[in-house]
Amino acid sequence: MNNDILDEMHKLDHHDEQRYRLLMRYLRLLQNERKQHGFLKKLRKQWKVYNSKKGIGE
Repeated sequence: MNNDILDEMHKLDHHDEQRYRLLMRYLRLLQNERKQHGFLKKLRKQWKVYNSKKGIGE
């Protein structure tokens, strides 16, 4: 999906407002993906700590 946004953006003129909107949408998607990735990484770390305290999954 991200590549589709970039492809559409490249088709538009540099002074087109739609190009700016597509760029902002792309950046918001990237930001959300990074937040989600960070959240999942943190959750995975907490799960490992929780399991190690219980003696599970060693």
